[in-house]
Amino acid sequence: MTILYPDFTAPSRTRRDSLTPEALEVLRVIADPVRPVYLTLPHTRHNRRRFCYWQPYDTATGTGNHYSSLPLAVCEELVDRGLVELGPAANDPSKATRSVSLTPAGRACLSRRAVAA
Repeated sequence: MTILYPDFTAPSRTRRDSLTPEALEVLRVIADPVRPVYLTLPHTRHNRRRFCYWQPYDTATGTGNHYSSLPLAVCEELVDRGLVELGPAANDPSKATRSVSLTPAGRACLSRRAVAA
């Protein structure tokens, strides 16, 4: 007999087919150690949350060397699915910044996708 508790939500298994190409690209960006991803949380209520990363300069294309934002809805979906986790907050007077990394489930989902491709 299985007893279910009302507060308990079982972790959902994410199938690799259920992720959009945009979500997979975000997972690839987060997995790249050259581009650390951060979540910024402004202390004022009029500013919005942003998932951003440093885009290094690419000599082949002549682009980069700036911060880039990731799609907020996609990032929040990945956090809700348990594929991405947020690190501890580093506070400053204007915002809180949290590091973003893949969970073991996110790494497995990304590696399964790479094998299937």
